[in-house]
Amino acid sequence: SRSLPSWLTLGLNKPLPAIMHYSSPAPPMTKYDMTKIIAKHLGLPIQHVVPDADKPIVKPGQTERPENTQLATDALKELGVDTREDETFDEWWGRYIAETK
Repeated sequence: SRSLPSWLTLGLNKPLPAIMHYSSPAPPMTKYDMTKIIAKHLGLPIQHVVPDADKPIVKPGQTERPENTQLATDALKELGVDTREDETFDEWWGRYIAETK
């Protein structure tokens, strides 16, 4: 196995993991949930957007997607990276839109 250059270890006593994921610790949201929040803060209508609750049809040769696709943050936590969030998705968008007006 190849070792990482020393500058990639960030002064740690061990090399960084090959794969690190970041995933929001906030409650899971669908794309529809996110769309509603963004539209609310932009003052845009949303009644024309319809949530799709139907499970996708998997055709022969295709792989079914898992329902929960949240990524694990264990590697970051083991390195001491704080993965908490100070704001919800809704709060962040509200602040962002207010600051950019």
